[in-house]
Formats: sequence, structure tokens, C-alpha cells
Amino acid sequence: MWKFVSAGNSGNHPKLFSLNGFKGRQTWEFDPSAGTPEQRAEAERLREAYAANKDTQHHSADELLRLQCADRIRAKKHAPPAGPVPEQLSPERVESHLKGAISFYECLQQDDGHWPGDYGGPMFLLPGLVIVLYTTGALDQIHSRGGATAISSWGKFWLAVLGVYSWDGMNPLTPEMWLLPHSGWTGIGWLHPGRFWCHCRMVYLPMSYVYGKRGTCKETPLTAAIRAELYPMPYGKIDWNAARNQCAKEDLYYPHPMVQAENVLMGSPLRRWALAECMKHIHYEDENTRYVDIGPVNKVINMLACWLEDPNGEPYKKWVPRLVETPG
Repeated sequence: MWKFVSAGNSGNHPKLFSLNGFKGRQTWEFDPSAGTPEQRAEAERLREAYAANKDTQHHSADELLRLQCADRIRAKKHAPPAGPVPEQLSPERVESHLKGAISFYECLQQDDGHWPGDYGGPMFLLPGLVIVLYTTGALDQIHSRGGATAISSWGKFWLAVLGVYSWDGMNPLTPEMWLLPHSGWTGIGWLHPGRFWCHCRMVYLPMSYVYGKRGTCKETPLTAAIRAELYPMPYGKIDWNAARNQCAKEDLYYPHPMVQAENVLMGSPLRRWALAECMKHIHYEDENTRYVDIGPVNKVINMLACWLEDPNGEPYKKWVPRLVETPG
């Protein structure tokens, strides 16, 4: 059955490291022989009950975690059984219920002090949307807007990484911006990305590295088929320069910049310097967060940047055991 593992018990991988004994880390491991026969049977019953009621009760209610904590919960059960609320609540009854509630949550608390909780994020929405749109033949919705060239900037980025969109069709994510002086007294220092909102700059950082490297998946029969499907014209005839500023009107919130001549920097000493500066910041965040990072968006781009820098390097190898913690 699936077993919840927290803190130090989950940190056995040689590439994982922590300064606090992995406090707060939470993963799930499958062990067919874990628990007693009764616990395994109960886990299967809970799984079947969730499958039968998933249309009306969408949340799993952490049933498997609570099953692991069941012995502690039973041992510390203090609250009286539920019943009709009397008109007059005595202080003793209120105190009894409060102690029971506190005791219950104390039983769910892990040995390292944290209360586990899943953060799957909103990304579970996209697969269903894509599959349904594909099944119902909704490609017309894409083609009527000019194809995938009308996707917004993050979409262009990820399609370019996948190899089904050209980097020439993106407005620059220049890594050279990270070489600007940070000090505000210079005037130009106010443009330094380090002054952006934290999530903005930490996403832009690895994005600018991947853009500067033109990191792209190798072409495969699958990517060739996707290219043929996403665009209403042959892939080789797309005007990528015009595609830079193409965006579906529903997604266009801001005017586009005029900086479009930065291709001259490809392979230049300035570009190599900028990429090295970006990687310095990426490694700094990765090492100081033990490869957890500020959020799930830049987490995967940081991993990609480390792979582009060196697929056999230590930074990339340290990313691999963290994949089980990536929200999805």
C-alpha cells in the first residue's frame, strides 16, 4: 500500500542534502507489504470508496494519511461522541470538545513537527482541457486564431523547448539583463531583473538562460506530427519574425517591446558571460533551498537549465531525487 514518509526517513538518496534533517519534506512510497493485512484491506476499501464517490466528494480527505495515524488517534480520542447541540453549552463541554480537536490534530502532526498537506496546484486542469478539446475536434479554435503562433509568451517558451515552435518567434528573454548594475543610483540599475517581484524574477532567471542557450528537444516523429497539427500552414513557411507579436486578442494585455535585434549576441562573449551569471544565480537558489526552490514554475525550468548546462553535472543529478516532490 502507499505509505507516507516524512523528514529524515525520506532523505536516503545520496544526492539529497538538508541543513534541518529534511524537516517538512513529504513523499509517498509504494510498498505492497507495508502495514498489517487489516490495514492493507482498509486502504483498499478507502480507495474503492473514493473511486465510487469521486463525483460528489472530490477531495480524498487525506484518508490514507489518517489511516497511518489511526492508532495514535484512537489512543488520544478525548472528544465526546457527536450529538445534538444543547441549548446551553457548559464550559466543561466546550473544553472537552476543544481538547478533542487539539488532540486529533496533534495525532496528525509528524515527528518533525509539520502537518502534511498536498499542494497539487491548478495544473491538473490542463490535461483534461487538452484531451477534451482534442477529442471534440476543437483544432478549429486554434487554427482560426492563426495556429500556435497566437499563443502567449509562456506558451511560446514551452513550445520552443519542446521543439514545435521556433525560438525566432519569441520576443527576447535576454540573459544580458542580469549583467546590468543593480544599484539604483546608476539609473539603469532600476531595470535589473533582481528588482522584479520575487516569483517574477525567479521564473525569468532560468527562462532567460534556456532562451540564451536555445535549449530545444531533439526532433522526433511525435514533435514532427505536433508541428503539422498545430499550424494552419506548413511549419517551414511560418514567418517567425511576425509571430513574435502574434497573440490571441483574449490574451493580449500589454504592448510588445521593440528589442528584436538581439540575435547578434548569440555565441558572443557577452552572451557567454550573461549565461554564466544566470547559472550562478540559479545554482545559488537551488543550493540554498536544497533544490526545492520558491515555486513549482521555476523549479522545473531550473532543472532544465542545469541539464542544458551539463547533463552529467552534479546540479542536475541533485534535481532528479526531488522530482517526487514536484506538484502536479
